[in-house]
Amino acid sequence: MATLPNWIQQDNARKAEAAGKADEALQRRLQAGEFVRQHGMGYWDQLTRALQFNAGGLKGLKGEELFGTIVPSITGSEHQLHVRVDRRSTWPDSVWLNLWYTPGNGSIRCWYMDQKRPDIELVVSGRPDIGQDMLAMYADSPLSADQLGERIIRRMVDQVRAK
Repeated sequence: MATLPNWIQQDNARKAEAAGKADEALQRRLQAGEFVRQHGMGYWDQLTRALQFNAGGLKGLKGEELFGTIVPSITGSEHQLHVRVDRRSTWPDSVWLNLWYTPGNGSIRCWYMDQKRPDIELVVSGRPDIGQDMLAMYADSPLSADQLGERIIRRMVDQVRAK
């Protein structure tokens, strides 16, 4: 004869399973946080290169007279990028963006034309046992550093074109 009714045993088993899943989820979050701390600066460096590549390519847009500049700087431990897209034809039109990253942090601060924008959150894709990648959530899309660099410059170009 069982020491507890069957329904109580089942309820206890469900609670134990839920507790195990919560522990697994916590471990995944801790591992993801450690991955971001270790690899976030690499993502930032790749984003810097992607922004420079896309901004530098603007002069190749026929008939647009667009120019892009990326000015990196470091203040204390915080890294900054000043990203600017200009049209220098009849009247100088420009848009600019500032990005800041503190190594080990899980997000990139963002200001566009003197207005605070939502932080760009760094996320981990994949699993530790098969390989992981660093991505950033931008406009609800997970993007690699190369994709994010392109998306930012393209949006800035669209803003200059709309002026």
